[in-house]
Amino acid sequence: MSSYINIYSLAFPFHEGDIRLLHPEIREDQTGDTFPCPPEFAKVEDVVLPDYDIETHKLVVSAPFKIDGVWKRQCSVLQMTADEITQRQNSIEEYKKIFPDAQANPTS
Repeated sequence: MSSYINIYSLAFPFHEGDIRLLHPEIREDQTGDTFPCPPEFAKVEDVVLPDYDIETHKLVVSAPFKIDGVWKRQCSVLQMTADEITQRQNSIEEYKKIFPDAQANPTS
């Protein structure tokens, strides 16, 4: 699903449906490559998510930034602290108590 930024207020994210609410003249069949992005919005390139170990690392995605006329976001992989790893494990254990029939790891 494409995301858009308001280039004047820098409000983010907006999606096609959000923009249609502000611009009812945009038809429902205008989507994806045929979506007529209004001038106050710009499409933000999708982030390529790197592979990482979900047990010990976390993803941090930046706010959109403009480079060479294109709005982009950057994704970094960071090592979790010992406290974050413990918090994650505790959350998984709580999840298992609430949803015993669910998959063992709700974050994968």
